[in-house]
Amino acid sequence: MTIDIHSISKIYEERAVVNELSLSVRSGEIVALLGGNGAGKTTLLKMLSGIVAPTMGKIVINGLDFNSGRLQIVRNMGFLTRGMSLYDRFSVYENLEILGRLRDIPRPILKIKIEKMAYELEMESFLFRSYSKLSSGQKQRSLIASTLLHDPEIIILDEVTAELDVISSNYIMELLRRERGRGKTIIFSTHIVSEAEYCGDRLAILDKGSLIAFDSADSLKKEMNALNLTAGFINLVRNYREAA
Repeated sequence: MTIDIHSISKIYEERAVVNELSLSVRSGEIVALLGGNGAGKTTLLKMLSGIVAPTMGKIVINGLDFNSGRLQIVRNMGFLTRGMSLYDRFSVYENLEILGRLRDIPRPILKIKIEKMAYELEMESFLFRSYSKLSSGQKQRSLIASTLLHDPEIIILDEVTAELDVISSNYIMELLRRERGRGKTIIFSTHIVSEAEYCGDRLAILDKGSLIAFDSADSLKKEMNALNLTAGFINLVRNYREAA
């Protein structure tokens, strides 16, 4: 499914958190949103998921205007941002079972889906453990399983590797690459340059609510004349702020 963002802005208290931003995401592509704190990544993803309405502009998903096709679009979307949680007193399996029933997934199919997610995210060792007793990495993998349980065509993840160790982060990055191989359209935000470079087909670099670069990692390095993407990213943001 394609995503087309047309000049969207979000204004809070007369301040543009996202400022006339436009970009297009191809079907079956991973786009990494890269930027520091306050760049506008979370607000942009919340607008894409329908949680927050743009002040101006429009979002078109697979040719369908978000406002007119909201229900159909959201059904085909999985969204995860910081602050989300599962029920502490239930096991991971029970949580996923509850979510699956809410989405009307037939019980036999639901069981297969849960087992598949447990295998792909290496959750078998804690699948029947209470959510409250999991480590931060295990909780995050459980949340991602809940996000992908209904097999959404569009996957939107906001800073999902923040505060995770390298091993837990790697589980998630590898899963995203596998989902792309299945034709899923994925947007994820990060402030970690290496994650964006490893997983993103194209990188959208944001600063102060504006899109300041959008291309593949290799192309960006060439354009910025940088030996590595980290150095190029720092210089790009610095130059943008000096010119503003």
